[in-house]
Amino acid sequence: MPGSLQSVIRAVAVKQALPTGGNGNCISLSDVAEIAARHHLSGHVVEAEALKMGIHPLRYLRNMNDISAASQVQLLESSVAQVGLGGLGGSLLEILLRTGIGKFVVQTVTSSRNPTSTAKLFLLLTT
Repeated sequence: MPGSLQSVIRAVAVKQALPTGGNGNCISLSDVAEIAARHHLSGHVVEAEALKMGIHPLRYLRNMNDISAASQVQLLESSVAQVGLGGLGGSLLEILLRTGIGKFVVQTVTSSRNPTSTAKLFLLLTT
């Protein structure tokens, strides 16, 4: 049986230089994925818990100068609905994904017979 979520996160955290100066405890994307699978959770849940513990997911270090840890937790616990994956919609989706939104509901009006390249990627991911 796996240990508590907090103890497992703490066990894999490593010291690393932070963009805001100094060092801090961090967790890698691969560790997040492994912990999420072991505890039957989504990765964003593990990342939010790590942030609440003062452990920074490596993938969000670039956000630290603009987004506080508390705000990053809010983003990870947020949901977004987006309609359209065309040129602008696809770019917007990528920005929101990189920012750390936790859950998405995405709908595109492109038919699967003639989709845009972004819609093709989404169709491949959902089939």
